[in-house]
Amino acid sequence: MVGLASEKSEVVFPATLICNGRSQVYLAHHLLAYVEMLRAGINSGFKECWERVNVCPLGSGALAGTTLPLGPGTGRQAARLRR
Repeated sequence: MVGLASEKSEVVFPATLICNGRSQVYLAHHLLAYVEMLRAGINSGFKECWERVNVCPLGSGALAGTTLPLGPGTGRQAARLRR
């Protein structure tokens, strides 16, 4: 997206804003805003997500069943999970 923003640095398009009704915005600024949002999500959101999913998978095959050898000690040890 950064490459596309540098290629399209002169492209202007209309945008609707809360305060001004309508305004002109550079496409590059619009794209780089998404780059920053994704960077923030990667830096914080994915790390927090890993903390939530880094748990023992027991019960994950209870509804539909599984062919994986999930047992009281095997799942946690094989996956090196913290809980």
